[in-house]
Amino acid sequence: MTNWNKYFKMIFKKMWFVITITLIFVLVASYITLYVVKPQYQASARLFVMINNKDNPNAITYDDLLAAQLLVTNYKELIQSRTVTSEVIYNLNLTNMTDQQLASSIDVQVDPNSSMFDILVQHENPNLDLELANEVSAVFIQKASELLKINNISLVDAPTVSSTPVYPRTKLVIAFSFLAGIIISLGIILVMVYFDDSVQDTDEMENKTGIHVIGIIPDMKIR
Repeated sequence: MTNWNKYFKMIFKKMWFVITITLIFVLVASYITLYVVKPQYQASARLFVMINNKDNPNAITYDDLLAAQLLVTNYKELIQSRTVTSEVIYNLNLTNMTDQQLASSIDVQVDPNSSMFDILVQHENPNLDLELANEVSAVFIQKASELLKINNISLVDAPTVSSTPVYPRTKLVIAFSFLAGIIISLGIILVMVYFDDSVQDTDEMENKTGIHVIGIIPDMKIR
């Protein structure tokens, strides 16, 4: 039968160890998020896709909305394609940025309940981030017209950039490191207790041997 009292006593006795490990985790995570990882800002632009009803241009059916949502999903590939990224880099004269780097910083969020979608761009420079979102939106609309021969995309909300970094999430990282420090330190203590076969007190001695302890020899330091 597991002697949980032994585990609780050891945890209480080694509380300094739990506090130390947790503090180390929090300090390391705080240092990395504040001084090592470069903060990323996010700029976003909202676009709208409309499918015109040839039979009745003034009426929009449910099938039209479904067709628009399907196009939005396909547009994501075009937005992150080299056709768009290479022209954005050329227009902004970004000699230190590659197509792959720009494509990896672009994300597209599709609203499943409408034919709207957001172009999101992350960069460490908020001013450049805003320029990138604006240029990506403009080049995408142009390329969609040239390659797909359609003019049903319009900019609903002009690009705006977040006032605070969206990455890293310092509070979330610190909270996670705090929790991880506690769990890991407690895990180490429990493993130590599990493999420790020494007798800690008289109660444990009586439980293991079945013999009543009539006396103990105190640990005395002789000077």
